Amino acid sequence: MGTVNSQGTLSYRCIKCNKIHSRTCSGLDWQMVDIQPKPLGPAKIYVAPWKDTCECGAEMIFELKVREYPINCLDGEDLNIAGAEVIKFCNIGIKESLFLSSMKKELMGQ
Repeated sequence: MGTVNSQGTLSYRCIKCNKIHSRTCSGLDWQMVDIQPKPLGPAKIYVAPWKDTCECGAEMIFELKVREYPINCLDGEDLNIAGAEVIKFCNIGIKESLFLSSMKKELMGQ
């Protein structure tokens, strides 16, 4: 099973004062919140929620959600946001586990 791999920088603008903010995507705290049985194996839902406060006092709330299905495949992403507007989005993918990676190499004779 994979884990969420997020890279780059997320840039967003406060909708109250227009100040630009940024966050390193590799620092997002991903939590698996749901597993749904599907024909090709489980679909896993991961969420990375966070809050940020602008210098003007406005609170910005984010919830980034991705789905892994089938195993090691990104099947969708969704961003719920309040108090901000996204300027530049993260690069998101599913990083395969070390176990699966080593099994692949063994099966391929590498």
